[in-house]
Order: sequence, then C-alpha cells, then structure tokens
Amino acid sequence: RSCRESAEMSFVAFVDHPLGETNGEEAIKRADNVANAGEWMRFVKTCFPSLIVVAPWHTYALVGLPDASRLVDSSLVLERADVYVPCGGVHSPHMKHNVKAARRVGVPIFDLCSYGVLPPEINEDLLQVLTSKLRKLITTTTRRVWMPLLTPDDIDQLKRARHALYVHLPDEHDSAVAVLDRILHAASEHDG
Repeated sequence: RSCRESAEMSFVAFVDHPLGETNGEEAIKRADNVANAGEWMRFVKTCFPSLIVVAPWHTYALVGLPDASRLVDSSLVLERADVYVPCGGVHSPHMKHNVKAARRVGVPIFDLCSYGVLPPEINEDLLQVLTSKLRKLITTTTRRVWMPLLTPDDIDQLKRARHALYVHLPDEHDSAVAVLDRILHAASEHDG
C-alpha cells in the first residue's frame, strides 16, 4: 500500500516495552517481556515496513549489559527518534519516564499499550486505524531534525562560510546562504 508507506517516509520509531527486574521470580517475567517486546517490534515493522524500528534497551537486555547503560543510552536514542512507540499493555516506570522525555523534546507518542501484552492479529481494519493514527501524528507534528550541539568554533566557521558565499558568489549559492542563515538562526535561538 503506497499510501501507507508514503505516510511514514523514513521515520525512526523508538519502540518501548516493559522489561522487569533481573532477580528472583521477576527474572522469569523479564524473559517473557523481552520475548514479547520482540513480537511488538515485529508487529510495528510488519504494519509499517518503511519505519526504522529501534529499541536499544532490548539489545542491551538480551546481551546482559547493565541497566544503567541501558537507560542512559536509550534516552539518548529516544531524543533522536521521530516517534516514540510504547507497547506491551502497561507503562512501566522506565516507560513513564520515557513518555515525559518524549514530550519534553517534542517526539510524538504513538501509544500501542491499549492493545495489550501481545500485539493483536494484523488485519486490514487494524492497519487502517493504525495508519490513520500514525499519519495524523506525522502530519500534525513538525519533523524534528536532530543535530549535535555546535561549538562556538563551529558557529564562527559557519558564519565565515556564509559570508564568503554571500560576498564572492552571491548568485550561484543563494540557496546555500539561505540554509546557512536558517542554521545560524536556529543555533542563536538555542543559545538565547
């Protein structure tokens, strides 16, 4: 369905799911959650083939990396995502934190928790509902572009490049000057 795929473009979807503790009976629940999270990632990718599905917390849990690394690194990836997709029936404490973080940095939230612990069967009606919700999120939210922080030296170099293009090659590089103006304006708003 080209209509569905054109709605998503190449958006990065950060898929999140409850995980659980690593000790005692909770360890069994954690193993189930890791498996269920894999099913949810498969569901999202099947419904929206052009979305880029990321879940660094899942990989870290699978290979046994420390929870602290999982939380910090996942937060950094979430800030760069185009859409946050919580799923798995409930919002765990880390997911509640991620919902707040997504709202704070302007990442739209495509919440699938209401569908339960496991993903539902995919059918045409469900695809239409989900596609409509995702399309609405995508079209009503300004596409964010993540950019690493610019240093003062970077800003000075951009200003010099803009000046050189504007003074020495004004007609040939008007569009490049306009792009540099937008970058410099965004950087000054961020600092101010």
